[in-house]
Amino acid sequence: MPVNKGALVFGILMAAIDVGVLGLLRKAHESKQLSFGIVAFASVVYALQPFLFYKSLDRANMVTMNIMWDLSSDVLVTIMGFVIFREILQTRQLVGLALAFVAIYLLVS
Repeated sequence: MPVNKGALVFGILMAAIDVGVLGLLRKAHESKQLSFGIVAFASVVYALQPFLFYKSLDRANMVTMNIMWDLSSDVLVTIMGFVIFREILQTRQLVGLALAFVAIYLLVS
């Protein structure tokens, strides 16, 4: 089966927005200061998501694109949590993360 690269690209693009915004909010939370500017910026960036999702429907159906976006976001945000914020997962959670990779593969193949 051919890989649906368009669906994968849109899923990763929308997930990249999640990574940027969630990382920014995590850093703001660490500083213990709620910054209206940071939250407003995050909201404006998130406002792009519906436009990307709408365009992604040219590549795959709604169910596939939603799962692609969600799983890609889960994986990328988790990697950011590991690498940048030094967060850890328990063994069971790591198995769940591995299954997310399997799910992405099954969706795009």
